[in-house]
Amino acid sequence: MSSFQRRINPSPALWALLEQFSVDQAVHPDDVLDALIASALADSETARHFLVSPDAAPEGPLEPTNQTEIQAKISSLGASIDVVGIRLGATNPDDEQTGPWNRTNSGCDIGETDTATLWASARGWWAIAPRASFLVAYRVGQPLRLFGGVVWSAKDLASGRRYAVEGYAIVDGQRWNPEDGALLGAASELEQRLERIVFAHRLVMPASASNPVAYIS
Repeated sequence: MSSFQRRINPSPALWALLEQFSVDQAVHPDDVLDALIASALADSETARHFLVSPDAAPEGPLEPTNQTEIQAKISSLGASIDVVGIRLGATNPDDEQTGPWNRTNSGCDIGETDTATLWASARGWWAIAPRASFLVAYRVGQPLRLFGGVVWSAKDLASGRRYAVEGYAIVDGQRWNPEDGALLGAASELEQRLERIVFAHRLVMPASASNPVAYIS
């Protein structure tokens, strides 16, 4: 953390505005700050659009849904499946790595659509129980990609964290290799139903939530 980051101390009035906006729009305060910075400093049209209409998505309006509500909707599928949401932050080029998988950064831009970028960021490293076979990459509460067939590594002895060793992307009812984009075949009926639920809802976390891992089933 830089000395500048440690010196940031917004006034009570500014925090009150931020908190009120986050309540009115059902958006986590961290996501509001993230979008404001991206809009003002990175000239992100996607971030500006999110601030004006956080529930908008290319597929149609998203229903704001808290963790308990999305768990209930996934349970309505009638199958015992474990789904975890990963709340990605802003793109961080300082988090480049070359093993056990390669990536040039962690996090992603608001509205990121590249599957390989989302997989590289969402697959690790997390303090996570290894039971979830489905992973949803979220950014400012919006679902960006659903991954299935997820298998987790053993816990790293130094950090106590894990990463997804393998998995496939589920896009428009098809399974895709998340690294090279190869079509793997049709998703199962259950996966297609899960995809429709996930991409119809925006995940709204409480203001106190700081863990990037959210168990949603």
